Amino acid sequence: MPPAKSARERAAQAKLNALEAELAQSRNGMKLGYTDPDSGAFVAASSVLLRNLARTSPDERLRKACYEARCTA
Repeated sequence: MPPAKSARERAAQAKLNALEAELAQSRNGMKLGYTDPDSGAFVAASSVLLRNLARTSPDERLRKACYEARCTA
């Protein structure tokens, strides 16, 4: 059995847990996607789709839009 954590370790762990919960809440509220280069409309897309389109789309403008969306997310 691991040794008991000190009060300082427990406080640090509690602070870390709170920060991780705050980060998760912020991520859940993120609007993820790209701006369609043809229509100017926002297209919802997962981070995986953004990455795949940025790497494989034959349309350079779409690749750029997806790349920029990933950089600002």
